[in-house]
Amino acid sequence: MKITDISGQWEVFLDESKRASLPKEFPLSITLPNTTSNAKLGKLCEEKNYGCLTDLYHFEGFAWFRRTIDISPQMAKQHITLFLERTRKTAVYIDGKKIGTHCSLCAPHRYRLDGITEGTHELVILVDNTDYPTGGGHLTSRDTQTNWNGITGRIELRSFSTYPETVSVMPNIAENSLYVHAQIIGAESGSAQLYVTNGGVDYGKITAEFTNSTLDCIIKFSQPAPLWSEFKPQLLSLCITIGEDMRVVRFGMRELKADGLTLRINGAETFLRGKHDGLIFPKTGFAPTDTADWINVFSIAKSYGINHYRFHTCCPPEAAFEAADLLGIYLQPELPFWGTVPDKFGEEHEFLRSEGFAMLREFGSHPSFAMMSMGNELWGSKERLNELIADYKKVAPDKLYSGGSNNFQFVPCVLEEEDFFSGVRLGHDRLIRGSYAMCDAPQGHIQTDRPNSIHNTTR
Repeated sequence: MKITDISGQWEVFLDESKRASLPKEFPLSITLPNTTSNAKLGKLCEEKNYGCLTDLYHFEGFAWFRRTIDISPQMAKQHITLFLERTRKTAVYIDGKKIGTHCSLCAPHRYRLDGITEGTHELVILVDNTDYPTGGGHLTSRDTQTNWNGITGRIELRSFSTYPETVSVMPNIAENSLYVHAQIIGAESGSAQLYVTNGGVDYGKITAEFTNSTLDCIIKFSQPAPLWSEFKPQLLSLCITIGEDMRVVRFGMRELKADGLTLRINGAETFLRGKHDGLIFPKTGFAPTDTADWINVFSIAKSYGINHYRFHTCCPPEAAFEAADLLGIYLQPELPFWGTVPDKFGEEHEFLRSEGFAMLREFGSHPSFAMMSMGNELWGSKERLNELIADYKKVAPDKLYSGGSNNFQFVPCVLEEEDFFSGVRLGHDRLIRGSYAMCDAPQGHIQTDRPNSIHNTTR
């Protein structure tokens, strides 16, 4: 696969009125990846907020981004995907013709540009940060990273002949093997060569057939593979080659299990020392998408003994998973939801269901993606929550799942499909956390007792 980076200078038209027609003039400019606010586009905000971040250049509406792209003769003969990482609702136009829309808040947006001819073309991307299918939790909240508009990650043209566009891997430590599932673009059937390596050591190599553009196979290792944990975050590389195109996926051999009241990782009892994270980066108002930035964040946390992150009603970008893989941090992303689960799913909850599958599909092969929650402070149908967890378990049984964090507040419950309970209390006076805000009183033992080491909430 060839990647053509099309980040850089783009022309911009901002439209708060959200007219549906493609604009003719683009009077502003921006360097992408970026947000309109960070680029100081839009109206200067005179208001100073004290309960949340102040967005100095607040803009909500249609942001139209335009630039020209060059399609080489070789690219024109191949499949081409426009890849947009970390954005809002989008629509894409080629030479004035609309080719599609996407609205995921968590996963990359991919647009197929098959059939585009060689030469120069006008590419326009519309980004809309209004009227989301769901509230978006801390992905869109002005309390954390603001409801920004723009594209904050990679912007690429990906050209290939036959390529495994999405790949999921699932290690099996007991059998010393790896299950691989991939969706193939460019061919209905054929063969792929797969091998697993690490630091020049080969652990397994096979040739597998795929049909209906789907590859399913198991690689049995020739020797014991190193395990991944917070203490030894050892990674391996899976290489999938189809013709002249190759995909490399980094993964770790990690087994996470709930053993009664004990959490075990690779058989060893593990204590999570975690923190809440709402993707709060006040200098920019949005989360970084560079691995080095997240290595810096996690390294500081790990120096304080932190080994676990709960992402409050949000999912971090892939760079966070990559950094956590390298450092040995257990991550718990959540669906971007904070509210009531209905007895019958409508548009919002079907969207949330699809977001969960997208999160597992895009990031699930990272060993750091250890746990997953259905949202924060949820109420409503326990039956639908239970079914949602069961659906995700069928796709990714290597994760641990919770119906949500702090669900049903003073009358919490444990669902049949839940692997762990994530909450603040088991009743009004049965506190779990060590400290509480006054609005959540009574206070916890950290606030009311002398320092000691006798409190243990794992038993």
